[in-house]
Amino acid sequence: MRIWLDPQRMSSLDITVTEVAAALRDVGRIKLGSRSYASIAKLNNRDTAFVVIYQLPDANALDVAENVKQLINDAAPGFPDGVEYSVLFDSTEFISRSIDEVIVTLLQAVGLVLAIGIVVDDVIVVIENVERLLQEEKLPIREAVTKAMAEVTGPVIATTLVLLAVFVPVGFMPGITGELYKQFSVTISVAVIISSINALTLSPALCVLLLGRGGSQAIPWLSPFEKLIASGTRGYDSLVTRLLRKGVLMGLALGAILLASAGFFKAVPAAFVPPEDQGFLFVDVQLPDAAALERTDAVLEKVTDVVLEDPAVTDFITVSG
Repeated sequence: MRIWLDPQRMSSLDITVTEVAAALRDVGRIKLGSRSYASIAKLNNRDTAFVVIYQLPDANALDVAENVKQLINDAAPGFPDGVEYSVLFDSTEFISRSIDEVIVTLLQAVGLVLAIGIVVDDVIVVIENVERLLQEEKLPIREAVTKAMAEVTGPVIATTLVLLAVFVPVGFMPGITGELYKQFSVTISVAVIISSINALTLSPALCVLLLGRGGSQAIPWLSPFEKLIASGTRGYDSLVTRLLRKGVLMGLALGAILLASAGFFKAVPAAFVPPEDQGFLFVDVQLPDAAALERTDAVLEKVTDVVLEDPAVTDFITVSG
């Protein structure tokens, strides 16, 4: 004789399976059984109740996992004697670690961008050009600023447009890629615009006020660095001059770089999230059609013994049916 227990009814009466079994032992032999015998679930070749929980399409996987774990933890004191639970497969662990790594990567990217001065480079260009004209051509401060702005206004606008052409489209990318990079795109784009406006308006006025007080004074202990920078600047100028005289050779070199880049695009995986080891694997065992459940279970027991021999395997769940 089978007796089916209603979990909701038992919860409303505040009774457990153990209490029901104890009450029925006075009239017969009690044995806890399965609701269905169409399949068999085992954990490391031991009988187990295998529960699979799927999230709804619009649900947050991390919230679902947290709520399920809390629910099971609250219900554990009411389990029958000798029944324990464990969460062996949780796909959100990989998501949580991935989010942590993405956050670290984004912080590193932002730090790198700030380190190379992408948002203040325009102002630096204006100040350095004014300083160069003051030292090399000995111009009055207002004439030096006017000439410096005439030389750098076009490049400042051009670099701003190029950066916006790179970062603005990123904010409109669809899918998870767009969500990850949208805030980064908006931040950099706005910073570049502010930097350009500052370089074309406030920086010239500050140069007149600050650099017009007699120029900057050299710091003695920095003179070796200044000589090194000056030497590097002359070397770079000489290199660029020689390269410009060899336009055909540089064109061939550029073509080779483009071909190599195309090769890298084919060699590097195109998927946004490349295949990674998530710490689990699935094994599909198929027997001939119409094979008995007991036969399938016996084969899975042998598979379990083989798999558990690997020290890297902690647990192995089998479901036959």
